[in-house]
Parts: sequence; C-alpha cells; structure tokens
Amino acid sequence: GDFVAVFVAHGGALWRVVFIPGNAAVSVNEYTRSRTDLTDPLEILQEAYDNTFVREKPLQPPRVDIQNLTTSNAGVEFIKLFEGKRMSGTKHIAYDDSEKPATAKATIGYGHLVANASLSEVQKPNSSISLIGVTKSEVLDGIDETRATELLRSDLVTAENGVKRHINVPLSQNEFDALVSLSFNAGADCLGVKGVNDGDTRVKILINLKDYYNGIDEIADITNGGNHGLIKRRQAEMTIFKSNYYATKIP
Repeated sequence: GDFVAVFVAHGGALWRVVFIPGNAAVSVNEYTRSRTDLTDPLEILQEAYDNTFVREKPLQPPRVDIQNLTTSNAGVEFIKLFEGKRMSGTKHIAYDDSEKPATAKATIGYGHLVANASLSEVQKPNSSISLIGVTKSEVLDGIDETRATELLRSDLVTAENGVKRHINVPLSQNEFDALVSLSFNAGADCLGVKGVNDGDTRVKILINLKDYYNGIDEIADITNGGNHGLIKRRQAEMTIFKSNYYATKIP
C-alpha cells in the first residue's frame, strides 16, 4: 500500500519516519551527518507552527503623528544590542571608541561620548577636559545599568528629532523605532543627505509618499561599503519596520 515518509531533525541528525498503514511507525536513521548549524529542532518546528497558525499576521500598531512619539522600551533594548557595551562585573566601564590614539574618544555605556579626548587624557588627575553628561567619578568608577540606559535615552533624542525633521507622514511605533535606530547609528540627518536627490534619500522620498515598505528596503545599502555588522543591523531594522519583531540577539 501507499506510505508516507516524513523527515524530522533531531539531535543533530536527520531522521526519516515512515508511516505504513496498519503498522506502527518505523524509524530509519538514514542520514546521520551532524548539523552544527541547527539549534533545537523542536523549537524551530514550534516557531514555524506558531507563525503559521497562531500568529498569522504580526500585530501592527496604528500609524500616528510621529511628533508625539519617543523610542519604545523594545526599541531601546534593540539599540543596546547592536551598540554593545564594556562591563566589569555589574558596572559599565569607560573605554576608547577607537584603537587609534589620534582619533580615540572616551565612551561609556551604550556608545555615550564622554569627551572629545581619549580615556587616558580624561583619567589624568589634573585633567581639565570638559565631560559630556557624566561626572569624573562616573568615568573612573563606572556606571550601573540604570544610568547607562538613562544616558542612552538622552542620546536618542537627537536621533528621534532627526527622524521627525525628515519624515512627515504617520508611522507606527515599530516603524519609528526602526528609523531611530538607523539615525542613531548613521547620523541624525542620514535620511537627508546633501547632494543626493536635492538633499533627500530614497528612504525619505518613498516613505513620505507612503510607499513605506519600498522605502525601508532602501536602508539595505547603508552599510559603509558592506560592513558585515551593519548588514545585520539593517536587516534587523527592516524586520522591525515591516513585522514589528525586535531581535533580542544579533543574528
């Protein structure tokens, strides 16, 4: 009679389960090559099931006037993920944002600029270098997570205002968060680049025409010539914009 063969990934190997009418399922392990690129296959199957039958359509918040929006908590956590941090125990510690002494600038938390000078210069006992938004003791002793988040939120205002300057159509919260992440990383006015399209990027032009998804696809090219980390970040930002899904780990 007819039979059905189903392939199931389990324990790093691929199994074929053959269902024969009138008989119990017979398991035949024909493919035993270990798959190091697989995590838990049952989790993958569960996710596929949920996406197909439970969450057929991502929940999309309504589009609203962006002048009243700020970055959501989920957006902040996403930006933290890609900005990275330097820790000693539970404290964020100061570090230089560049390995080149001539261009190094002291930084702390999630990319907060401490001063327009290297950390070694800032740490000198008699240093008179002006600090930005932090105290000398915070630079020397480190800051906790609450303070690091506070500094990030403060820094994000510049990126938020950049989005609000260039986008004049309603956005949902996730769409706004995606553009804030882009602007925080690439510059507050990255949506309007002087000398290109009379000062407007394709991202800005299309989104302001309410061609939202074609517009956000244009950010795929903002990668500093194909930087691997920026390619991942742009893809994750496009996913936030389109699907309201915020990555919780770097792909």
